[in-house]
Amino acid sequence: MKLVEMTDDNDAYIGYYCKAKQKDVNFVLSQKVDDDGRSGWKWFRLANGDLILWVFPRGETYEDVTMNA
Repeated sequence: MKLVEMTDDNDAYIGYYCKAKQKDVNFVLSQKVDDDGRSGWKWFRLANGDLILWVFPRGETYEDVTMNA
């Protein structure tokens, strides 16, 4: 898995991202919205105008997929 580091305009570290496996996406999206499933869906707009569909694994779902990211 290739990790891509993200930095801001001043080269300060923000985090990293990697490609999500389709099976993990399907798993997370199939979980109930609760503390052991997933978050609700939200739109997140970055300062540069990019739009992101935001959903987070939670609790047990997080534990199940965290090894793949």
